[in-house]
Amino acid sequence: MRIDLGSAGHTHTASLSVEIWDARPDSGLRQEWDEVAESTIETITGDLALWDTGPQQGVGISLGQPGHWGIRAASAGRAKAQQQTRLIGAVHGVERWLLQFWPVTA
Repeated sequence: MRIDLGSAGHTHTASLSVEIWDARPDSGLRQEWDEVAESTIETITGDLALWDTGPQQGVGISLGQPGHWGIRAASAGRAKAQQQTRLIGAVHGVERWLLQFWPVTA
């Protein structure tokens, strides 16, 4: 009942987009994204909390209903964020993430 996402850089702000679908979305993301991974998660409330070490701790995502959900996490800009945080320090919006959720039958 937990998903951990690891950032490539440190002392930076990554952008995050969340999409909630009625059914599994098309998986043609690989052209635009550096890494794509899928898993499932179970939620007893239909609500998820996002936590990080930055100022936006506790941001919520409402899936609309409890149950089992598929999740696809896609990321881009990770190598560039890692390089830039080493060279110049804090950067913003270089690393970006997309989380897609859809209901699944257990």
